[in-house]
Amino acid sequence: MRATLRFLSPEERFKYALEWAKFQCTAKNLEPNGENCRNELGDIFNKIEFDKMDIKFVETTVAESFVLTKIELFKLINAKNLVNEKSLIDILTAEFDCQDPEKLDAKFLVQNKPIYAFKWLLRIQCPILLKFFTVSSCYLDISNGVIIGGNVKFDQFKAFLRYLYTNKIELNEENIYVLTDLANQYNVLSLYNRCEDYLCQNAFYQNTENHFKLAALYEMAKAIKILCKYIKIKDFWETNDLLQISKPLMKACIQMQMLSKSPEEEYFKALEWAKIRCTENNLEQSVKNCRNELGDIVDVIHFDQMSPEFVSTTIAESQFLTDEERLKVLDKIAINLKLRSSFKMRLSCESCGTREVHVLTEGADKLLLQFFIEIARRQRLEFGYWYTIKEETSNKFLRSICNERYVPKSISPDLIEDGSIVLLAEFRNEKCTSIYFETIRKPLS
Repeated sequence: MRATLRFLSPEERFKYALEWAKFQCTAKNLEPNGENCRNELGDIFNKIEFDKMDIKFVETTVAESFVLTKIELFKLINAKNLVNEKSLIDILTAEFDCQDPEKLDAKFLVQNKPIYAFKWLLRIQCPILLKFFTVSSCYLDISNGVIIGGNVKFDQFKAFLRYLYTNKIELNEENIYVLTDLANQYNVLSLYNRCEDYLCQNAFYQNTENHFKLAALYEMAKAIKILCKYIKIKDFWETNDLLQISKPLMKACIQMQMLSKSPEEEYFKALEWAKIRCTENNLEQSVKNCRNELGDIVDVIHFDQMSPEFVSTTIAESQFLTDEERLKVLDKIAINLKLRSSFKMRLSCESCGTREVHVLTEGADKLLLQFFIEIARRQRLEFGYWYTIKEETSNKFLRSICNERYVPKSISPDLIEDGSIVLLAEFRNEKCTSIYFETIRKPLS
């Protein structure tokens, strides 16, 4: 390998070495990217004479290979131009500001005005934008260059390109929306982060609501968390009809619990929004279509903060969640219940005689039964009986879960066998306030 490279020019040596490295990567099932190729070259890489290569070759072939880091490439071009390191950015910026088409080989057309830039710099700072210059690109006009359309203004796009040179930009209310979009579209993470910081630092302004919508659109988690504190939720929903709420904004509002303090009401509003979307798209307002319209919004609805009764009745009847999904939700509720609810659980061995046994809810189903049995297990109780609402299905289900005797609905409390453990629920104003596992002890006659 080294003997072969000795008789080639620096440019040819680099090409030969790069092809060899790519072959080695392929043989080892590695992606032949710049980092892997550099690792395969090992100490051979240190023998490559980048400083003796032609400047154009460095700006094109070497830059496109990505075997050099951004800093290494900047220093190399700096050395090739015989300027000191500190002045490189100033010189590049000055050349960009001069807009000389003889020196700048990337041409953009914005609002019918040309803007020029270095292609080699785009390769480093914004590879996505450089792809627009390929022959197959629909954005490329052979005579005019890459056409930038949409709502982007000339000064805004020029400021964006200038940022790629200087890492400096002045954000304001006029350009924050477009520059956030450009940073997201062309994957310029440093600018994206600066835009998010701007939204966070200006959270108290009058346009907080618009800032929140922008942060939601691009899923800026830090900005969303800060901005929602400055929004008056009541006013927000009075001025924003559900029909006008975008999907990213709806997702952000649900994540931050801005739709309602009640997770159950939050679910209804999300469902209402989905039905409106179905109507707009000429779709039937079925559960399947509503879930499709919601998409990943379903993942942020706070099902685990709902009451188990609501999940096992309203949610179950609507079939919005599958049985498996509901079971997972109920399991999370079982874990969180002790921390967040007013339910009190205790195991009592007191003699209760003919104490009335209350049914927890008329709409209880298998999952609700399993939920309370899971609670019993988490409390390290040996048994978990349920005073059943349904007949054969529930009884059979309880047998499979507890593998113990059960108390059928037809048996009144005074007929329950002595020593049986049953699940009791107390109600006040039709709301369950306490749950008990009681051992029935009959008084001596």
